[in-house]
Amino acid sequence: MKGVVAAVVLIAGLAAMPTVGQAGTELDFALVNKTGYPIEEVYLSPSGTSDWQENVISGDVLEDTQVGRIAFSVGGKDRKCLWDLRVVYSDRATAEWGRLDLCSSNRITLRYDQNSGKTQAEIK
Repeated sequence: MKGVVAAVVLIAGLAAMPTVGQAGTELDFALVNKTGYPIEEVYLSPSGTSDWQENVISGDVLEDTQVGRIAFSVGGKDRKCLWDLRVVYSDRATAEWGRLDLCSSNRITLRYDQNSGKTQAEIK
């Protein structure tokens, strides 16, 4: 299993995005779904490892246009800035991105381009 991560997620509408979890955690971020499809699973893992962590939205669905506030912490020597992200859609299709710098990002917006068939992650 890739490292040890504690995660909490709250699904909210675009207008309101409350924070859940440990206040001030530097790796917390908002995940914005603008793909046109529901996201049923979200996985994070430190870059450079081969296994995905547990589903950080277990039991929830991130509908199109919704924002999920993902709050998690990695303590001590396990703290890393570069993370990989994997999402699983309701039709079981997946998309992955590597080496996302969560130390300098607080918002990831996912967009699907029907013309190219690719999902892009915009990091801010």
